[in-house]
Amino acid sequence: MSALFFTACNNREENSSLVKTKKEAPQSIEVKKNIQKRKQKPKETVIWDSNSKSSISQQGYNDAILAYVKSKYSKQVKRRIEKLIRANALILGSLMWQDNSDAKKIKGTWWGAKGYCRNLFLLGFTDWRLGTKDELKNLYNNKSKLKYSNSDEYWSSTYYGYGIKGSAWIVSFHYGNANEKNKGSNHYVRCVRDKQ
Repeated sequence: MSALFFTACNNREENSSLVKTKKEAPQSIEVKKNIQKRKQKPKETVIWDSNSKSSISQQGYNDAILAYVKSKYSKQVKRRIEKLIRANALILGSLMWQDNSDAKKIKGTWWGAKGYCRNLFLLGFTDWRLGTKDELKNLYNNKSKLKYSNSDEYWSSTYYGYGIKGSAWIVSFHYGNANEKNKGSNHYVRCVRDKQ
């Protein structure tokens, strides 16, 4: 009796081990298939990662992003830039004039006006300067195109007279005439840049 029971148990163990190997075999094949599929996928290259240390400078990174955006969305970028220019500047011929609220409220000495234009960062440009007397007179003739304007006097970069360093020309936006003023007096400032 005990011999029969022992053989029955052994048969069950053998059968169960056979069943296990049969069940495990397909699973191992599936795993191999998945591994093969993963190898076939193309590798993705990471261009930039916030945690990675890069040798590219901030300016270089900004330029690369801007170039990408301009190439990918050129029409949208162009429209956005044109909108920003219309809101903050006036283009007359080869000149781009500052035309934002600052042009109506910033006042200073001649030296302060030159420093303000030299340090102005507007529309992504840093090459702003104080306009000459003739440039300001031409702007006065197109005064109706300006959004922000005072009927007051604006500094020019032009010296008054010959070798006199104490005075410079201002242009009145009320009458359009030019007068000499002491560089220490306060007048409005409007900057200009050569459009490229």
